[in-house]
Amino acid sequence: MHNIYLGKYLYRESFLHDFHPLLKFFILILLIIFSGTISTLADVFKYLLGFILILVFSKIKIKEIMLTINPFKYLLIFTFFLQFLYSEPSSKSIFSDFETACTVTSRFLLMILFSSILTLTTKPIDIIKILYFSIKPLTIFKINIKNITTSGIIALRFIPLLFEETEKILDAQKFRGEIPQKGFMKILNLDTLIIPLIIRVLHYADQISITLKFRKNWDSILILDKAENKEYIIFIFLLAALLIIYLI
Repeated sequence: MHNIYLGKYLYRESFLHDFHPLLKFFILILLIIFSGTISTLADVFKYLLGFILILVFSKIKIKEIMLTINPFKYLLIFTFFLQFLYSEPSSKSIFSDFETACTVTSRFLLMILFSSILTLTTKPIDIIKILYFSIKPLTIFKINIKNITTSGIIALRFIPLLFEETEKILDAQKFRGEIPQKGFMKILNLDTLIIPLIIRVLHYADQISITLKFRKNWDSILILDKAENKEYIIFIFLLAALLIIYLI
């Protein structure tokens, strides 16, 4: 569980960490969208080079970014073989089928990588602020966006909490000899894990709900800080470069 980096925030003293979260979000979302339109291996290498440059500016280690891909490895392998074995009848050779499979799989891989960069370099509270900013227009339909945003806060708090509590329960039960270290018997004893975990989750949920209920200053908490002029200049430059790369 310590090796799960999906959705985590890793602090580094880097340009990308300090960049305005909303502007960074917009650039990375465009990269994710453009990655979904890749049609050739040349485009794959083009966006992969862009990802490497972003990785350098973020100071995120290659090992750390690879750990974010780990949960998706079987899905990517399945996607590759599915595309390779069931490609369109118009394919003329095995090599073209292989190229198509590599292109489609790389498309999903790049989307995962750019998404991981966003979560690894953006604080959870900033992601919540971006969510609040994005859904604010829904207030014209009388939708309570504060409830949606607070649900996001609870979700962000509970994701790492579930992993932490699960690990604590498993360690405690292993020391007492209640759960076998190996084998299929782990599955048969899941009730000794799930019931204590549910009790702890309900306890923490009750505490968090009480805290959120008495918070009245949501507007001030969820407002994003204003971007500096130099950040706007960098954003315009990155946006122009991204559009040029996309159109080439």
